[in-house]
Amino acid sequence: MRKIKWIVLLASLQMILSCASKGPQSVDDVDLDEDFVTDATDAATEVADDNMLEQVAAVNTEEAAAIPAVADRDSDGVIDSIDNCADTANAVMVDPSGCEIVMGAIEGLKFAPGETELSADAQSVMANYVEALKRYPEVVVSVEGHTDNRGPAAANLELSKKRVLAVVEYMVSNGISPARLKPFGFGESRPRAANATASGREQNRRIEIKVLTGLL
Repeated sequence: MRKIKWIVLLASLQMILSCASKGPQSVDDVDLDEDFVTDATDAATEVADDNMLEQVAAVNTEEAAAIPAVADRDSDGVIDSIDNCADTANAVMVDPSGCEIVMGAIEGLKFAPGETELSADAQSVMANYVEALKRYPEVVVSVEGHTDNRGPAAANLELSKKRVLAVVEYMVSNGISPARLKPFGFGESRPRAANATASGREQNRRIEIKVLTGLL
C-alpha cells in the first residue's frame, strides 16, 4: 500500500514539474478575439475624432466672436459706413450709396417734341436704374411711355411706344434681361399735368418705371 502511494505522489510531482518547465503560453498559442480588437480601435478613433471636433468647434466659435458685426440699420444691403441714406424704407430699391431709387416718373429723362432717342443726359439717368436692377435680380418692372396731347392721338400712341422701346433697348444693352422689362405705351391718355402750358406738356412727355414683382 505504501508503495502505491509513493508511485502516485511521484507521478503528481512529475506532472507539476513538467507544466512548470513549459512556462506560459506564447502569443501564438492564444486565440485572440479580432472583433474585440477592432471595436476597441474604433472606440479609440471615435474618442479622438470627438476631441478633434470639439477643438475645431471651439476655434470656429472664437473666430466668429472675433469678427465684428457689420451694421446695416435699414437692411438694404449697404453697410452704414458707406450708406448715405441709412433710414430707407423696407421693400425699396437702393443705389450703391444706399439711397432709394424712386419709382414712377423718371426725373431728368426728357424727350424733345417728336423725339425718341435718349440724350446723353437721359442715358446717365437711366444708368442708375440699370445698376439698381442689377442689385435686385428678382425685380420685374413695367416701363411706361406717355406723351403730351399735341398731334393726333394715334400718332402720340406710336410715339410713346417708340420712346419706351428706346429705354428698354438701352437697359437690355447694358445687361438687363428683356424678361424683366414689361413695356407699355399710353400715348396722351394719362397726363399728369395740364397740356395747356409748355411746362405741363413737358411733364407729360415722360417715362415711368414701376416695380411689378420681386420686392417684399
